[in-house]
Amino acid sequence: MHFLNANFEKIKKEADAPAAAEGEADKASDLYLRGASVGMISHFSFINSPLKRKARELQKKLYLKGTSYWPNPTENISIPFAHKTANDSDTIQLLQRLPSIATKTTPVPTVIYITGLDGYHTDTMPLATNFLITHGCTAISVEIPSTCDCLTAANDPTSPDRLWTSVLDWLQDQPWCDRTRILA
Repeated sequence: MHFLNANFEKIKKEADAPAAAEGEADKASDLYLRGASVGMISHFSFINSPLKRKARELQKKLYLKGTSYWPNPTENISIPFAHKTANDSDTIQLLQRLPSIATKTTPVPTVIYITGLDGYHTDTMPLATNFLITHGCTAISVEIPSTCDCLTAANDPTSPDRLWTSVLDWLQDQPWCDRTRILA
């Protein structure tokens, strides 16, 4: 764990310097996202120990910090797990990027990234979200049941149905979401 923390701290320190300097936001973002990549490698391919869980949490913090410099940053949000059972968490964690045009009066299409086996949502969100945002689409990322941040009953065959129904129900209530254009 010492090696992991030392590398994260080194990357964070390198990223904080340009972040403090005006006009260096792209460099700071890049360094934080590199740190997030180190975190991904540290917990790959699945989280099966407290050390890998710690790497995952550090990765998520660095990823969100890196995207905070973007015009449309990624947000880590919790939504109600409306169709949960006693063995599920109360909320569903997802990442979301909204285009600046998304409003109540201008709802936009939404693309749902389904992740969770070999890559978690902070690993895959940057790959295509810039394209989607520039084309007026919202991008959200949700992990499949019982992986990483998606705490559902692992042995319950109905957990996928309950998860996706909860996500889709939540999307129906979002004023920025064009309910006729949702893609997963």
